[in-house]
Amino acid sequence: MQRIVCIIPARKGSKGLRRKNLRIVGLNTLVYRAIKVAKRIKHPVYIILTTDDEKISRRYCRKVDMCILRNKHLAEDNSVISDVIKDALDRLNVCYDDDLVMLLEPSSPNRTADDLNAAIRDMTMNNYNSLVSVNPVDPKFHPFKILKIETNGVLAPYLIDAPSVQNRQEITDPAFYRNGIVYLFKIGTARKMEKTLFNDTRCIITSREVSNIDSLTDLWLARYLNFKSFIRRQLH
Repeated sequence: MQRIVCIIPARKGSKGLRRKNLRIVGLNTLVYRAIKVAKRIKHPVYIILTTDDEKISRRYCRKVDMCILRNKHLAEDNSVISDVIKDALDRLNVCYDDDLVMLLEPSSPNRTADDLNAAIRDMTMNNYNSLVSVNPVDPKFHPFKILKIETNGVLAPYLIDAPSVQNRQEITDPAFYRNGIVYLFKIGTARKMEKTLFNDTRCIITSREVSNIDSLTDLWLARYLNFKSFIRRQLH
């Protein structure tokens, strides 16, 4: 059966929120939430935790298949996640041609096993090279409505060729943003990646609200959404 290689990056530093990956949502740290949901995937799973934080390594090394204490140059503010993925794959002793690589960033804690299994099913059935989860952009924040301030202080459309839009109902071309729930790649694609969004990347759309944590406000939103989901499950 196809194997899913889950890579969980958990850097010590964070510009937006100190010690972000050890923050709590729903009684568990963000790192442990990612590990737990990975173990609920309906395929054989090989979980790799990659971190520069010895505290994270000590706490969770026995809960994953491989724990990498990564080099400092892969844990800087300007380090790119594609290099972290390739470093993790280079350390794998055994790889199979049909393996899929799944990136699970702890900063998106509102993901569910259903989200991951649906992404794997979509990727496999359609033989995609890569797949990313996205959310629709609220029409009031659509790129056609975004503005910038010119050097002379005058407001102008941020997109040079954006059509003039008077109200949201005129927008018929929806926009989307990556929500961090899941990134999936064929292993051959992942090994040569330079960025996480390829020219042929497909998407799976998440219709519910989720939080991708980069600030204290994002953290409280994630906690609220987790509690809301818990109550809904209890009522049903």
